[in-house]
Amino acid sequence: MVTKPWLASSDVSDDIVISSRVRLARNLSGFPFPCRASARQKIQIAKVIREAVNSTLFHSPVEEIFLSQISDFAKIFLLERHVISKEHAMAQEERSFFLSSDESISFMVNEEDHLRMQILMKGRGLKESWTVLDAIDTSLMEKLNFAFTEQYGFLTQCPTNVGTGMRASIMLHLPAIVMIDRHKSIFETIAKMGLMVRGLYGEGSGCIGQMFQISNQLTLGINEENILKRLWQVVDQVLLQEKTVREDLLKNHRRFMEDKFYRALGVLKNARFMSFSESIDLLSTLWLGCSMNLPFDLEKNILFQLFFLTQPGHIQMLEEKSMTSEQRDAKRADLIRQNLVMV
Repeated sequence: MVTKPWLASSDVSDDIVISSRVRLARNLSGFPFPCRASARQKIQIAKVIREAVNSTLFHSPVEEIFLSQISDFAKIFLLERHVISKEHAMAQEERSFFLSSDESISFMVNEEDHLRMQILMKGRGLKESWTVLDAIDTSLMEKLNFAFTEQYGFLTQCPTNVGTGMRASIMLHLPAIVMIDRHKSIFETIAKMGLMVRGLYGEGSGCIGQMFQISNQLTLGINEENILKRLWQVVDQVLLQEKTVREDLLKNHRRFMEDKFYRALGVLKNARFMSFSESIDLLSTLWLGCSMNLPFDLEKNILFQLFFLTQPGHIQMLEEKSMTSEQRDAKRADLIRQNLVMV
């Protein structure tokens, strides 16, 4: 459950675009939104959705998982994997989600909306993600009566999702513009263009490992294709900025950059305790070094996996037990040293 195909793949051809995700929010006609639905109504909603999902063919087998049947650290793992939301994980009443064997498909049932469908792919898979999700949505619409009006489109609990109900996002690794403190002005410009910039774990998660999610805000009055097109237009400009800064750092500040990289490597190869925030920042520096073709005998795929496997929930899933912060920090340091032993 830890190293799924999209994470274990050796193809890490893009140094900046980490992943692409498309989500659709849908609600069943004739039922109140989850925040106003009774326990009995939520059970009925889940039953109707379960029957529809179980009778639908997917490119990868989909399994329903009940949150009450998994451990707390497994929930943290799923949060880190962007499979479920924090709200879904912390819910008091019985909830479930559907997950495909390759983790590219996931559905949350009775979260903010009756159904949240998501496709997650590595790298520049935004268009492919939408193609897959659009087909799933079309198939489910033949079996489920989604709340929809000609005037507003798909109805959702949050007004910002009304319309297409689509949220498309791209995860980017932007260490260079963060290093020179240019990211703040860039993100302010992006916000003025009607897009959102959030950290690794979404709103309020801050600058963790210099990873950021850029996503659309508007879903009303614009179709799905234009949402994706507009998002990519903005992302392309951010990519250009990041690449330009990287080139300047390599050309004019090479010794400074080499010093940062080798210091990071020294700590990662020798530390006996390592917090997640420290490890991901140092791994981010190594990833940047590899991307700039500095003299490292290190496979990018190893760094890509360590970005994810060193998260608190992932560490505990590897050990198959709940661990204290100190135990996680020790295991994290061991895991990193084992993977960097030949460097």
